[in-house]
Amino acid sequence: MTAVKWLSAVPILFWSLLVFGQGTQNITIGNPKALALGNAVTADPPGIDSIHFNPAGLAKLTGHQRNLKLMVAGISLTSETGDQHHSPEVKTAYEQVNPGATFPIDDQANQKATTSNPMVMLPFAGLTNTPIMIAPIGGASFQDPHQRWTIATMAYTPQAFGFKRDRDNDPGAYQGYEMGLSRITYLSPSIGLQLTDNLAIGASLGLSWHGFGTKTKFRSPEQTLIFIGGSLDQLQDEDQTTSFGGAFDNVGDLTLELEDTLSPSFNFGLLWEPYPWLALGLVYQSEATAKMKGSYRMEYTDSFQATAKQLQPLSPIFSVIGGAEFNAQSVEKGHAEMEMVLPQHIAIGTSIQLLPDLKVNIDIKWTEYSSWENFTITFDQNLDFLNLGSVISHLASDYGVEDNVDPDELRMPRQYQDVLSWAIGIEYQWDNRTTIRVGYEPRGSAVPDDRVDFLVPIADATLYGLGMGYQIDRFSSFDIGVGYLSSEFEADIETTLDSNGNIESIEGESKNANDTTPGQVVYNPYAYLPIKGSTEAFLFSVAYQQAF
Repeated sequence: MTAVKWLSAVPILFWSLLVFGQGTQNITIGNPKALALGNAVTADPPGIDSIHFNPAGLAKLTGHQRNLKLMVAGISLTSETGDQHHSPEVKTAYEQVNPGATFPIDDQANQKATTSNPMVMLPFAGLTNTPIMIAPIGGASFQDPHQRWTIATMAYTPQAFGFKRDRDNDPGAYQGYEMGLSRITYLSPSIGLQLTDNLAIGASLGLSWHGFGTKTKFRSPEQTLIFIGGSLDQLQDEDQTTSFGGAFDNVGDLTLELEDTLSPSFNFGLLWEPYPWLALGLVYQSEATAKMKGSYRMEYTDSFQATAKQLQPLSPIFSVIGGAEFNAQSVEKGHAEMEMVLPQHIAIGTSIQLLPDLKVNIDIKWTEYSSWENFTITFDQNLDFLNLGSVISHLASDYGVEDNVDPDELRMPRQYQDVLSWAIGIEYQWDNRTTIRVGYEPRGSAVPDDRVDFLVPIADATLYGLGMGYQIDRFSSFDIGVGYLSSEFEADIETTLDSNGNIESIEGESKNANDTTPGQVVYNPYAYLPIKGSTEAFLFSVAYQQAF
């Protein structure tokens, strides 16, 4: 007997929460000028949206102003897998614990699917399918000319991303077939102060709602057989047997929705204009913590539930090696908690008026994504799939596998990296009323090459921007921006041969997707499969600003 298939199946997903490796930073603010200039606006802050990009820019606003923006986005995600690989060692281990069986064929090999269905996580509504990503947002500012300061507030979305995959026909479904991540700043009291004729400072406080939701399948690839094969046989009586489902079967579906209704942050900015043709800017966006709480529902397959029932008598033994008593229920549900840290961000920039009608903006940016080493989800009870994962983690400790799971807690290693990137934008004054803008931003990825997966479907990316501004009259203006973002990644399977040309070892390149290390169960659903992914996003933003 052995329940190795289920033991090799832990958990889930999980995610990119996190913001998709710089994928949506600045983009979902919805400012058409910033979008068109490749977000190179730290020294050329865009109106009321200076609250986000550089609060010192608020000091340049005169009188009372208001703006209304509309942001529309379309996204296309492609998930692809290649040929199945396996080593003789793993094949032998499988056959030893499954006498007479043939090494299984992975039904997720050589699969490809594309989705363009958006999802969004919303207050009160939760995980919501929308026909198109669209967000109306706006704000207002008020200047006191005698005191040389301007106060402002706006509602905006520092983060918004989501997708819906075909649950049954998309290979990416094992790292989420529905996912939505949103951060909505509903109040942002801000101030910009003109200290001297050429130096301004500013600060803003962001009060935000932060939500995350997902639905995912998870399954049991066979890589743990190499070290755990026969382990359960030794724990049972000779006449005791345990049934399981087939290899690579779906173990169950998890639904999770979490939120934090009040997650504060702050921004601080400087704007120095020593000459009429030169401006220098700096913005610091603080780290923020979202302490999310919500509900989960885990629905197990019949075969997994049957295995859990037959393992219940072994619960006392499992408790000695990191496990707990099995619930053996078809559905486990309750409350969960997760703390997510949004990394701090710094940008410096310059805006140079090269010619009377030509201006160039250049930004250099740094974000501390290395703060995303691990994410922890705590459940209100012991869950069977975590229970089994805890046992695996204990048995795999000799292989150097970290202990990332307890019966009621999942610690998800991300191991992301800090990002240093740049952007350039060019603005041309066509006439007294019309301004043409173009921008380019190579967006370095927070996700290292050995951590790419379908859950974080954006690696190194490139953003192209184009737009225009039009001064309707002395009191009102109109801006439009369009953007195109593209990203690709892959994680291959590396095969090493001995001197006789035989397979010596097989290694998956991504520790978050197709790692072949025995016992690395959190979480590699594509072990022994090469994977590829790509993301395309089409962005449109329009804004109307008016003095009142």
